[in-house]
Amino acid sequence: MENELSFEEVHRRISEYAPAKVEVTNELYKLGEMLLREGEERSGSLDSKGTAILGYSGVILAFLLANAPQWSQQMNAIEKFLISLAGLFTLAATVQAFRSVRATSWRWFTDAAWFEEKAFNSAENLRRYYITQMHDINQTNSRINEQKGSALVGAQRFLAISVAILAGALVVHLLPVWLVFTGS
Repeated sequence: MENELSFEEVHRRISEYAPAKVEVTNELYKLGEMLLREGEERSGSLDSKGTAILGYSGVILAFLLANAPQWSQQMNAIEKFLISLAGLFTLAATVQAFRSVRATSWRWFTDAAWFEEKAFNSAENLRRYYITQMHDINQTNSRINEQKGSALVGAQRFLAISVAILAGALVVHLLPVWLVFTGS
């Protein structure tokens, strides 16, 4: 990501400001807690949206496959092509939605980080150390959320294209009926 600081740079900055500036540590710690919470909430929201798209695309795909034998007998070549194309885009949406919700290695505090002996000499040093850990965890989890979000955008686009193609197939199928009905 742009403008990210390395773990070493964050550690250097945290270590260099005056020990008496406890209020700075407190503010950074609160910010770290908030960012971790927001990252978890964003991940949950992305998972919910991905699950919904996975469900929609799965239902459309099942509907297309279940009715394929009937449609293949009643449709012309253009309609068959459009239905097949919609099926491919729906399959792509399903794959992308699955990528957005699949289990990932969500990063959290390890025991080694939680009980870092070098930071035990004061509460201030421990909080500062935890801030560096929060920063590192937040960076990792933000990358995971970015990957989920990108997959979700792809799934949404594929599903929208699929629905548009299905609508086009419906228009092509109903056009002769409409022309007869209107007398054109």
